[in-house]
Amino acid sequence: MKTIIEKREFIREVDVDKKNDFLFELLHNNERLMARFEEFVKDYDPLASTTKRKLNPLAFEDELIETYEAFKEGLSELDFTEVTPRYKHLQQSETSTESKTKADIAQFEAKEFYGAWQSDFLYEISSGYIYQALAMVYGMMAAAIEAEITDPEHFLGKSANKFFISLLTEDLQSLITNYFEVGETDPKDVLTITDITLNFVKKHNIGIINHYLPFFENVVTSPELADSIITKLKDNVVPVIVIPELTDLLTSRTGKVAEWRSAMESIFPENYKMTLKLLNYYYNHAPEEFDHMAMNAFKRYSLEIEDFIENKIKQGSPLYCQLWLAKASESKSFSDYSEARKYITKEESINFAKEQEDIDFKLQILTNEKAWDEILIMAKSKQSANLLHKLLPIIVEYHPDDCYQILKNNIVHLFRHQRHREGYVKLAQYLKFGQTILENNKQMEDLIAHYQDLSQKLPALKDELKNYGL
Repeated sequence: MKTIIEKREFIREVDVDKKNDFLFELLHNNERLMARFEEFVKDYDPLASTTKRKLNPLAFEDELIETYEAFKEGLSELDFTEVTPRYKHLQQSETSTESKTKADIAQFEAKEFYGAWQSDFLYEISSGYIYQALAMVYGMMAAAIEAEITDPEHFLGKSANKFFISLLTEDLQSLITNYFEVGETDPKDVLTITDITLNFVKKHNIGIINHYLPFFENVVTSPELADSIITKLKDNVVPVIVIPELTDLLTSRTGKVAEWRSAMESIFPENYKMTLKLLNYYYNHAPEEFDHMAMNAFKRYSLEIEDFIENKIKQGSPLYCQLWLAKASESKSFSDYSEARKYITKEESINFAKEQEDIDFKLQILTNEKAWDEILIMAKSKQSANLLHKLLPIIVEYHPDDCYQILKNNIVHLFRHQRHREGYVKLAQYLKFGQTILENNKQMEDLIAHYQDLSQKLPALKDELKNYGL
């Protein structure tokens, strides 16, 4: 059986004389059908092709389902694994890269494919079948979200699906703006479309309805209609977290602030956009709760919400400190850290330093806090063997014996396990380093002398000690 789209295309291609002959054969022996045709002619409005025809629920549902299935099948058959120029203006120029050219070709062909479908719903619009056009775009949008499109090289961008979703979003917005004027759509039609849409997305993916938001933005203009749609969503057990923006829109238009707030709090802080909206509400209408809620949001989004909260929080507050510490961690800036340090304890500062991966920034903070014991703990770690040149000079004044022991342990380990030229180079470096930072230290001098004696039987070690002036 042909789909609605195929039927429409076939009928459109048949010439007028053939259509007239067929219509006569169909009607002249069928009085009931003839009566319906006469009624149609009598009521026919020549302006109907430029005005919106009435909603036909069955036709809308059929169009939605059949367009979804056909468009999804078409998308699934697309394959951008190999693309070659079919048009002269897309052939590679001397200045373009091969990958750029292939991306241009793929995107051109994708738009060409989409354009064939676009012409169908534009034809429906020109004929006054606005609701049918809406059903087509709805079906295409659902298909674009769910279809598996072959584009391994990402010629259409990070997501081939998003490429088509973007095209459809633009056309849907244009359709809604031009043909669904604010407040002029019959609420009964809105509810009917909502029912059909919900039944459809429940069988596929509830989240699809988020892409139909422009429709609801234009047609839901009364608290009563908003309430009715909310009831339908609840009856269909649609979770708020799945439709955050639609929930925001509908609850806002009920005029019931408490209901809107409750809905937004139920998904806080999972949705970024709604999180900022709720925080803005707290800042303006419930300032006593703002810092607490903003802190929870900051734990989730960190510096993503920096611009929003920076001028809304109190200087010196816990959130203020967390913000500046996060900025410092990101920038490795001691000045950013210093702003937070004005309001936090030494213990908090040391704990922050211990969390930092950048060794120079970490040491800068620990040195500022005179946290010599913490630096010593770092130096004793086996993982810090290659960092001793940074760690020991900072603490040698306060822990000379420990510094000597750390160096000795590393030197002994090298001599036991790396008896080769490269190991001797490292050993000589350690000895020279110890001589420098532990100047006039008897233990260090004895250790150097010990390896000088050993080097008499080890020419390679002797060479390396000599290279480092030992």
